[in-house]
Amino acid sequence: MGYTFNIRIYFQNNQTGKVVSISTQKDGWFVSNKLVDGSYTIQKFYLEQEINRTIYQMTLNGPIFITLTGGSVNNMGVIQIDIGNDGYSHRLVDYDVVQFDFQNEFPDSEWNSYAWKNISGFNRDKKGGNL
Repeated sequence: MGYTFNIRIYFQNNQTGKVVSISTQKDGWFVSNKLVDGSYTIQKFYLEQEINRTIYQMTLNGPIFITLTGGSVNNMGVIQIDIGNDGYSHRLVDYDVVQFDFQNEFPDSEWNSYAWKNISGFNRDKKGGNL
């Protein structure tokens, strides 16, 4: 099962220490202009889903290190989190699909006039996510 909305991601600015949280929108888009250029550590992902009147919550801890570039659209691609019995892994994939889908869904967005920069995160495996 894929989760696309109500995922909160916590970014810590490595220069200032300030933490900013941003959530995916109902249609799965994760867009924001809250983050300035610089290096960040994604501290954690928080997922909350309601299925058949039961609420499931999960926190996946980072770190994932990324650098954002000013004056461009910083494309993180699809955040893919694979959960297994002994832990989880996450990676950033499908950059071209995200750019293509965004430009088709939001053809009048000012973001389409900027260069798109693919952001590769520090991908790693983590044992024992908090359920």
